[in-house]
Amino acid sequence: MPNNIEAHTALIELHYFPCIAWFAQLLRFDTIMLETQESFLKQSYRNRCYIQTANKVTALSVPVKGSSKQPISEIEIDYSQRWTDIHWRTIQSGYGNAPYFEFFENDIRQILEAKPSRLLDLNKLVLTNCLKLLNIKINLEYSQTFEKQTERGVTDLRNSIRPNKALPDSLEFDPMSYYQVFGADFVNNLSILDLLFCEGPQAKSLLMASIKKKH
Repeated sequence: MPNNIEAHTALIELHYFPCIAWFAQLLRFDTIMLETQESFLKQSYRNRCYIQTANKVTALSVPVKGSSKQPISEIEIDYSQRWTDIHWRTIQSGYGNAPYFEFFENDIRQILEAKPSRLLDLNKLVLTNCLKLLNIKINLEYSQTFEKQTERGVTDLRNSIRPNKALPDSLEFDPMSYYQVFGADFVNNLSILDLLFCEGPQAKSLLMASIKKKH
């Protein structure tokens, strides 16, 4: 763990193959409490991620059944659309030539092939497996009720990481650049898939290096 780890808990929602800034937050705190009692929020990272493909950044979106008024725990995944095949083909297209693709491809494909019925369960599966691949061991808890305000000692990071929104300074995130498959210009804060496939065993160190040091 980095020397500037926080001595308390962070509360944050689950994402689909979360971005690098999201994973960096896991290394700042003693305990991560995952929000499981919130209402579903559309147009968020809860059911989408962004990866790099030839000449562009591509969104991978999980189709769901339900509305923003429903609890996230009740949101079901729509498998009538062949989105798992599309996601896997897009990942292959983007990272088939990445240095560590062959090391992780089976693990990532198995996540998509598991086909849990609910979005929350899919995101839990994604997190569990990605933590294993990153060799990150951390204390995870799950919220039991929804609270608008967090209690003392809990940092509320819910909805602080959103598509097309600037990251707040409170995240203490300063991205480190690394090798990427396409393009001469580094693309910041893509899905953890980008970091895993491109940097492999160095991914965890890069996450730690992306946390701003306190002065």
